[in-house]
Amino acid sequence: MATANKRNTKRQDYKKMHEGIELDVEVFDNSIKHEPVITTNTSGGASLEPEDTQMSHNKETHENGDLATSKEEDEEMRLIEQAIEAADAEKQEILKTRKKEELRAQLRRKQLEVKQLKEEDCHKIRKVLIVGDSIVKHLPHIEGDTNLSFRGATIGKLQHLFDQKVISLTNVEFLILHVGTNNISNNWSVRDMQSILTNLLAIVRKKSK
Repeated sequence: MATANKRNTKRQDYKKMHEGIELDVEVFDNSIKHEPVITTNTSGGASLEPEDTQMSHNKETHENGDLATSKEEDEEMRLIEQAIEAADAEKQEILKTRKKEELRAQLRRKQLEVKQLKEEDCHKIRKVLIVGDSIVKHLPHIEGDTNLSFRGATIGKLQHLFDQKVISLTNVEFLILHVGTNNISNNWSVRDMQSILTNLLAIVRKKSK
């Protein structure tokens, strides 16, 4: 009887011991899952935070860092775009200034060409020959003009002078004839004067070639 009680007691002790081991293991596992993390607070002391709280804090810090980085990149892009716009505006201003200088130079060249043409016209001497009776000698002298006056000259006389090359048309650009006054004073008819004047002009054209 005493032996049976002793065995029962041993069994109960073994059971308690086994249950105690399992309890210790379970408590140990739970302590691992909820093991506090030691951090330093702002006052410099140590504090304990659960691991999931630290992970949440780290995630929030990371997100804040990403947000700050994104804002910095946006600001940098904005500054670059402003710099590009400023450079483009400066380029357009330079091109406009160059265009103005080119136009001014072109205007100066055109003005110089016009001035030279005007000077050429002013200095160009036109060779003009004036032939006629005594009235021609009273004409004022003009540079480049030559007056040949023949006292009492009629249309027929001038025709003879041109035909005999007494009057030369070499290097003459313009010819002015003043004749017919003496024919009228000699009672020539208009019809006769017209006929002989036509012959005079024909000779002049022939000699001027």
